[in-house]
Amino acid sequence: MSIKDKIRTLVVEDFGMMRLIISNILVRNPDIEVVATARNGKEGVEKAMLRKPDVIVTDMVMPEYDGMHLVKEVMRSMPTPIVLISALEKDSPQIFEALRAGAFDFVDKPGSGLSMGAGDDYLVKVIKEASKVDAAALKGNRAGIGPVKPKLPPNHHCDIIVMGASTGGPKAVEAILEKLPGKLSVPIIIGQHMPHHHLVSFAERLDGLIKAPVKLAKNEGRIEPGNIYIAQGGSDLKIGKNPSTGEPVMILLDKKAPELEGPSLDRLFASAAEVYGPRVVGVLLTGMGRDGAKGMASINESGGFTIAQDEKSALVFGMPKTAIDMGAVKEVLNLNEISGFILGYL
Repeated sequence: MSIKDKIRTLVVEDFGMMRLIISNILVRNPDIEVVATARNGKEGVEKAMLRKPDVIVTDMVMPEYDGMHLVKEVMRSMPTPIVLISALEKDSPQIFEALRAGAFDFVDKPGSGLSMGAGDDYLVKVIKEASKVDAAALKGNRAGIGPVKPKLPPNHHCDIIVMGASTGGPKAVEAILEKLPGKLSVPIIIGQHMPHHHLVSFAERLDGLIKAPVKLAKNEGRIEPGNIYIAQGGSDLKIGKNPSTGEPVMILLDKKAPELEGPSLDRLFASAAEVYGPRVVGVLLTGMGRDGAKGMASINESGGFTIAQDEKSALVFGMPKTAIDMGAVKEVLNLNEISGFILGYL
């Protein structure tokens, strides 16, 4: 890769030592060039206008003008993929507002001890994925209820919906759930790749944003119709049966794939297929990697129904594409059609 083909990156961070740490992580990669740095959101916007980077990496909490200011101004004037740098819990609520405003993704700050995936390598990976995205699409409209109706086999019934997402997932999940009614006839369990401390904030945000109640999954917790459950991040979530009553329950397990920051979608989906058989609907949304594809195949094999987000509306098409290529998907839908499709089960 020649220097002009490198991913031109702007780093925005108020603490000088952290600016240097982030810049050093990035320049060690031969595919990335740091074209400028800035100390706050206002200076970041000015540098972005001047240097026109391919990707912007920004802290969220900064004096005078913060990361939210940068996201809104950049997405308004010159849409550019923005990767947020999170300082643990203190900026979690702001992170989800920034994602909604058009930011690409977020990672924990280097040295936090809670960095996603392989830490510094994950930051580089996210920047590379961000550089491939059509920045204008990041400003996409909120999902509505599309005209698509479920194409179900005769006498098909749904007792549970399991949904999985990774990069780009928070905004996609919000867009789908916002259109659902307050009283659901079936439970929905969501696996989102994200550090646990952010998943707590995500569940709280969704509970205040949508009509149906949203809860964090608990070990041996009952799965009750009408509730939406968010899998915890420090463990995998499996659906099992209460040995005394035989009713479905949620079971938290040690992670099989420690490189994933968040629950294994394969494990969640496969356990849903095992317990619910043909009465489960699986939905696989935007995300990097391959997680979820094998689980979707398990749902398919059990006679359940599988839906994947299409390439046009997925921020990152990796996970849905893998499942589609495996032949594990019955219906491929645009994000703005998924709510309408799910409503047919409720």
